[in-house]
Amino acid sequence: MLVVYASIFFGVLGGLGYFILRVRSGGSVDERLDRMERKIGRLEAHVEHLQDEQR
Repeated sequence: MLVVYASIFFGVLGGLGYFILRVRSGGSVDERLDRMERKIGRLEAHVEHLQDEQR
């Protein structure tokens, strides 16, 4: 019986942890992908700028 209660307890803790991480990560998957794409675009532009300066 203790194993069943422990499994339920850890399942609830895992679900709560997952929920907290999702909330802290900034929303839905689409929103996070959009932010990552914008960040990658800025980094690519920065690299191109640095490469142009070296020429």
